[in-house]
Formats: sequence, C-alpha cells, structure tokens
Amino acid sequence: MRYALLSLLALVSTTSTVAALPQPATGPASTALDARWCKAVGRGCWKAKRAGPTPFPPPAAEPAAEDDDDALEARWCKAVGRGCWKVKRAATAFADSLAASGPASTGAEADASNAPGGAAHAAKRAVDSLAGLVAITQDAPQEFYDALQLGEHFEPDSDHGDSGNGGPGTKIHKVDARWCAGDGRACAKARRAAEELVRTVEAFAPEDDSRVGRRWCTSMGRGCWKRDEGVSEAERRCNAPGGQCSKARRDLTAMYHAARGVLDGLETS
Repeated sequence: MRYALLSLLALVSTTSTVAALPQPATGPASTALDARWCKAVGRGCWKAKRAGPTPFPPPAAEPAAEDDDDALEARWCKAVGRGCWKVKRAATAFADSLAASGPASTGAEADASNAPGGAAHAAKRAVDSLAGLVAITQDAPQEFYDALQLGEHFEPDSDHGDSGNGGPGTKIHKVDARWCAGDGRACAKARRAAEELVRTVEAFAPEDDSRVGRRWCTSMGRGCWKRDEGVSEAERRCNAPGGQCSKARRDLTAMYHAARGVLDGLETS
C-alpha cells in the first residue's frame, strides 16, 4: 500500500512539472526574435548573406553526337570530284544557263510557234521534262524546279489554235523552226541549257569501273573483303549497289541521256 502511494505521488509530481514548463512563444514577436538571432554575426543567416547567392551549376554539356554511317557516306559522296558533287555541278550548269536565257519572246511569230504543232510548243515540253528529271536528283526537288522559273523564260502556250505549219519538211514548218532557233527564243534556250548539261558531264574525268567494283567488293561479307585495298567504310557503303555514289552515277547518266535526247529532238524539228 505504501509503495502504491509513493508511485502515485511521483506521477503527480512529474505531471505538474511538465505542465509547468514554459511553452515557446508564438506569433509575430517570436518570428522577429528568431530572425534577429539567425542574423547575428557567426550564425546561419549571417553566413548565407556573406556567401552571397548560391549559383546554379552550369548545365552539363551534351556529348557530341558521333556521325552515323549515312552522314559519313553523304559527306564522302559530296566531296569535290565525287558522284554527288558531279550531279550538283551538272544541275547547276543547267539552271544557270536557263537563268541567263532572258525573258520570253512576244509577237505574232511567238504566238504561232507556241500553238500546238509549233516548234516552241515542242521545245518547251522537252526542256520541262529535262528540268523535272534534273530536279529529282536534288535534295529539294520542288524548290529546285520552282527556282528555274520556266514560266519567266518561255512563252505560254498560245490560243492561236493549230499553227498550221504543215508538219516536218514543209516550208511553213521550216520557217517556224528557224524563227524558234533564233537567239533568245524557246528552241535556242532549250538547246543551250541541254548543251551546257552535256558539256559539264562530258568534262568530268571518267571513273575507273574496276576501282568502283573493288570498293564494293572489299565491303565486309563480299568476296574480297579480306584484301586491304585502303578503302574507307564510307567509300565502301557509297559505292555499294544501293549507296549514294551508285545512285549519283545513275542520276548523272540519266541526266546526260535526257539532255542528248533534247538536242536530238531539236535537230529533227
């Protein structure tokens, strides 16, 4: 009994002591005291102010992306003297010739020649087909074609009706063809542009076909890939059947023969 009474008295004494402990002050006054204490010399807020604002760490540099195989192949093909460069040069020569050809002709002869069956009517279509072929070899075909501004250099089709030139060999046809071949007229412009393309392609040094074959053959998995030909991977890829250099050779050949076709058509008109 005595033990239980002593325990009860100790509990009451402890509770009273806890209740009597002062509680921290709250409210605006307490907040102001805390701020003054923190800003005292040597304390946290004072140290932070002395140190100044903490700078944000600079963003981590992005790792340089390595060129993929396609980019290396394209760069190799576009180097001076290689296939893609040759295609670009030939297309530029064609475009420059048209740009320098001057405005379209006007007059009664132009109307007659631009009617169905006329020499200018046929020449315009021939050069337009060649322009379309050249355009699709470029990185931006539509932009290239639009930049040619064929409508500025060639007369529109005439509503004059059938030119009545009587067909090849007739006197009227010969007169029309002779007019069209005059300087600054449709046939002359078409001829000059086609000739410039042909001349540019023919000026390129011929490529050694056997060397091209070896470049592809030395690709891994091909018949002679173990031979050290001193050929880079980009060159091997470029000259493989589906590579950009192989495509450039096909494009150049197609452009050349199409331009020759335009010249042959003008000879027989």
